[in-house]
Amino acid sequence: MEPADDGIVIANEFAHVTVRLVATDHGDRLEISAPKRARVVQLDARTLWSLAAQPPEMFSELLAEAPIGFIET
Repeated sequence: MEPADDGIVIANEFAHVTVRLVATDHGDRLEISAPKRARVVQLDARTLWSLAAQPPEMFSELLAEAPIGFIET
């Protein structure tokens, strides 16, 4: 898995993530990583489309289930 570039950093006082395009054996993926939390997710185009089609309430429910600051071990 080779990164296409160093990516784009998005940060504010609450969060810091890096977004970049990576090539995998199964095609290109958007990789979103949160280095301070040691979390990485890779999403293909179909998954991104599916997430974008969800109502905002779904994300509110997800955040309510896993409060900000919660780290699963």
